[in-house]
Amino acid sequence: MNPSDTLKAAAKVALGTLFLLLVGSAYFWKERMLFSDASFIAFRIINYGSLQMQVGRHGAFITQVFPWVASKAHLPLWLVLWLYSISFTIFYFLTGWLLYRMRQYPLTILLAFYLSLYVSDTYFWTNNEVHQGVAWMLLDFGLLHYLYSRYGHRAKRFLLYSLPLFAILTFIAIYTHPLVMITFLFLWLFWVLAKESFFVSKFSFLYLAIVALVCVLKYLESQNNWYDGGFVHNITHTTLRAVLQTFSGSLAMDFYKGALQNYWLLWLFFIVGLMGLYRQKKYRLLAYTILSCLGYFIIICLAFYPSKTFYIESEWMSLSILATAGFVYFVLPSMAANRVVLLLAVAFGIRLCYIGFASEKFTKRVQFLDHQVREMRQQRVPKKIVLNQHNTWDTSLLLTWGLPYETLLLSAMHQDQPTLTMSYLKQEKITEYEAATYTKGLVSDFGHVEGRLLNPYYFQMDTVRPYTIVTMEE
Repeated sequence: MNPSDTLKAAAKVALGTLFLLLVGSAYFWKERMLFSDASFIAFRIINYGSLQMQVGRHGAFITQVFPWVASKAHLPLWLVLWLYSISFTIFYFLTGWLLYRMRQYPLTILLAFYLSLYVSDTYFWTNNEVHQGVAWMLLDFGLLHYLYSRYGHRAKRFLLYSLPLFAILTFIAIYTHPLVMITFLFLWLFWVLAKESFFVSKFSFLYLAIVALVCVLKYLESQNNWYDGGFVHNITHTTLRAVLQTFSGSLAMDFYKGALQNYWLLWLFFIVGLMGLYRQKKYRLLAYTILSCLGYFIIICLAFYPSKTFYIESEWMSLSILATAGFVYFVLPSMAANRVVLLLAVAFGIRLCYIGFASEKFTKRVQFLDHQVREMRQQRVPKKIVLNQHNTWDTSLLLTWGLPYETLLLSAMHQDQPTLTMSYLKQEKITEYEAATYTKGLVSDFGHVEGRLLNPYYFQMDTVRPYTIVTMEE
């Protein structure tokens, strides 16, 4: 039995899973694009004609290029959004394919594990950039492994080819999301303990210095970041008591429940991986894996609070790499190829079913939006604000701040004249923005966007009549 053949067979199954995730993104494009951040970013790309990287998430350019080019070419709006939906999974699939072509089979498998084992609702919330950061990271490591295997014996050529690529990709990966730092450093030390050739070579310290520099710069940048700063503060300004309380907090309780009901396959692979490390007397890797997962658990519980599934899943997803690295590198190669194919096909199939079941709430959400737009069209109400008195829609719609952009995009796809939009605001926001008398454009949680600033090819809002303000009873 050749371990490489087994891993190659496993990587083919992983690559097939990435392709199915791509197919799913093409089918569920409305569910993914008419949901909060995706609608907001898509609107800004289309409207302002430029990429819209938020809070320094530079690696997101790889997905935003799709709707940017499509809108510049004046393609139909539905096609712009469809391309944006598949852009994420195209990037992941191409990353997996490149890793496979470079014979970095374990990294292909880890990418598929990352995108499936701790995923259900978050598949439909596309714009957490940690996922793109992880893909950039795995591509970075894959190229490093590949180039060292080819040119490691020729130092100058190896440095010439790998050093610039590594520096660029490391910067992109870590700057795309600060959580990538944890996974990046975990894998680095994992390979050191596993005595992977490059990571115990004389070159490794130079490359590690690059990683350290980028991590320090990202940490300093995150401290002053309006979005990441609070999370960083929660971690760096903690106490021993707070750390101990993470194990009994409400987020931990949700985590334990999810481990039994939804993400049990991840922990099955985790346990089997630990058993494999023990049998092969890889005691340091065994301890390192356990401590790393424990440390990640504490960090997430310190930084975040209980939230809706689509959000908190995306923060836990990196555990799929930390917890399964031992399984991928030390258990799979010892198994027969046909058994590995069957095992992974069943495992990925189960996880795809979880994602499919999660689609129902997002499909209902699109149906709700379509109903609201259709009702406004029939009533000839071009702009509406629903008064948010008791957060009535927050449970069924998951998030409501994106409604102005979601309804605007949906109406524009129907080519309504004028383009319709609906907001859901509390009374204090209505008063602050003088929404009852505002006529010139769009009103959202973030203020006004004047109609004259909208891209006229896609959006033509009424700028004469004021908003119609209704209560839930109406």
